[in-house]
Amino acid sequence: IWRRSDASTPTDMTSTSNDLEPEDGTPSLRQLVTPPLSLDLVWYLLPAGLALIGLGCLPLRSWDYWGHITIGRLIAHWRAVPVTNEYLYTIEASAPSMVHAWLSEWILYELHRLGNVYGVLAVRNLFAGLAFLGLGTAAIKRADSVMTGSLVTSFGLIIAAGLIEARTHLLAWPIFLGLLWIGYRIRLERGAPWLLMGFPLGAMLWANLHGSFPLAPAVALAFAAAQTLDRWRSPEQHDSRRERLWYGVVVASAVAPLVHPRHVELYTYVFSQSTNSVVRSTITEWWPTMPWHPVLLGPLFYATLGGVGYAMWCRREEADSVDVLLLAGIAALTIGQARGLLWYGLLLPVVGAPYAGELISPPDDEAAGEPGRLAQAVHLLLAVGLVGGGIALQPTFQWRIDWMADAEAFEVRSAYPLKGIVPDETPVGAMQLMRRQGIRSRLYHDHRFAGFLLFHLTEEHPEQRVFVDHRIELPPASVWETYHALNRGESNWQDLFDRYDVGAAVLSFQRQRALIESMRSNERWRTVHETDDYVLLLEWRD
Repeated sequence: IWRRSDASTPTDMTSTSNDLEPEDGTPSLRQLVTPPLSLDLVWYLLPAGLALIGLGCLPLRSWDYWGHITIGRLIAHWRAVPVTNEYLYTIEASAPSMVHAWLSEWILYELHRLGNVYGVLAVRNLFAGLAFLGLGTAAIKRADSVMTGSLVTSFGLIIAAGLIEARTHLLAWPIFLGLLWIGYRIRLERGAPWLLMGFPLGAMLWANLHGSFPLAPAVALAFAAAQTLDRWRSPEQHDSRRERLWYGVVVASAVAPLVHPRHVELYTYVFSQSTNSVVRSTITEWWPTMPWHPVLLGPLFYATLGGVGYAMWCRREEADSVDVLLLAGIAALTIGQARGLLWYGLLLPVVGAPYAGELISPPDDEAAGEPGRLAQAVHLLLAVGLVGGGIALQPTFQWRIDWMADAEAFEVRSAYPLKGIVPDETPVGAMQLMRRQGIRSRLYHDHRFAGFLLFHLTEEHPEQRVFVDHRIELPPASVWETYHALNRGESNWQDLFDRYDVGAAVLSFQRQRALIESMRSNERWRTVHETDDYVLLLEWRD
């Protein structure tokens, strides 16, 4: 799969023992689009096309999106980052709040202001399409096979797609790919050492975008450790200067995130978040990845991890240490928490493609000969279908909105506003009624609804407050215990409402039916708006 160059011991920083180069024979993009058009053209476009088509068919799945742009609007208005609780009546208004992803929340809000949620989802899909086009290209080169590289990249897309969403990490995972590109450019001696400045700069930016920024120094550490391992694997070609440089990059990448409004607190926040029992029990993506969780993705993760691990073992004499270290590190993260599937899916094409030949045997192109005219026409039609279908399914096109709204399988809103783009259970009608009637009571709700209601209600009435929101870690555990007790419709629910002076409730039939039934049997509460998915109840006060 890979061959070491026959270069002698390096004499400068641009030549090392790890000059790994793919065998010749991988067709260039120009060759792929030049007749005769082979099936390789379809394989090349497959991952990017699937990303555009698959994500183009998906509505907004993240309820956190609305909470993020609510905070982003505050930042845009104040020109400062909030440091206290702004929206919860269940804790003190002065309670400290860590807005760690302030930059991405502000950017998401500005994107929403320019193009609404339709435009933000189009940006999400574009990012994914370009990312998997690049990943596919890299995988093809590393595998020295168009089909093999494309298949491995497609598996990575399937695993990662569930977590590619309009959330703060939408702006963070492209940095992860950029750091991998830099690392391998240096590793394969195709880039100047100054490119390594991208690691601390990327870590600094990443820290202001998303809490997963510790991955930046972790990736750098994998490359540094691989350089150290070369000391034993190829002592005559080992470059100690490059090794020291890599460890310097690790330190710089660990320090760079301190360029954040909260400085050292950022690291303590990330640690507390990862160990917070409420967060880990409430949010399913913080649960461990098991063969049965998440559904389909769990078994696919373990199957691909086992397959790549086996292939690496079979090629252990040629395997690059950094491939093994990166795979092991990201796999360990993913086993501990299902949200790691995003990083694993993005990494899989890079580290898995060179070894996939042990599992995938591409056909012999020379034996097949040149494709005939009919075959070329079919290949062109498939390629156009992948690209054209991916473009046509973007949420900025009216026909796609209407199709999504009419297709029962997607369970999205069938009327404006937000037609064909948000789940049916989004409480749009309840929000509109509250805005029209100027209802500003303290609101109890399904916690998923908080960001949506806050974003729209506080636009006209900034004093609107909710029970909990997307900041799961902000309220103490006692507030969440009260929340779950209320949802169960326990006998003291009215006393709890009186304690917090709750005057309105937007509740989900799926998650809070017991409470809904208890409230409807109480004369103090009246149903003022209802759908198949949610209900708005108001307290009747003389």
